[in-house]
Amino acid sequence: MTDYSFLFDLERELHTPACRHDLARLDTLLAPGFFEFGASGMVWQREDTVTKLPQEGVTEEPPAILSWDYKAVELAPNVVLVTYMADKSDNGSPSLRSSIWRANDGQWQMEFHQGTKVPSDVI
Repeated sequence: MTDYSFLFDLERELHTPACRHDLARLDTLLAPGFFEFGASGMVWQREDTVTKLPQEGVTEEPPAILSWDYKAVELAPNVVLVTYMADKSDNGSPSLRSSIWRANDGQWQMEFHQGTKVPSDVI
């Protein structure tokens, strides 16, 4: 069984302000066709994401994103589903997260991401 824990590290990296403000790094990690279903119900295309993320925390430090309970399932050769729980340090409202990663020419890139709010009565 392949160890995909390096993808957990890439997910955590995407949670950091340093990565979120680095357009070159975002360009490396997000596949050309990347899209996201946000916890808000919004659908974000790659262009939206690379425009939005660098603006976070421009005027004040954004809250840390805490994440745990990582799991990985290989869907096909070089395609992996990563799931985990996450919460912003100032939020108290966790979400279920899922991402699909693909190795494109040897570089792992996120193809898709989804955040789903967890109702407080489920926690």
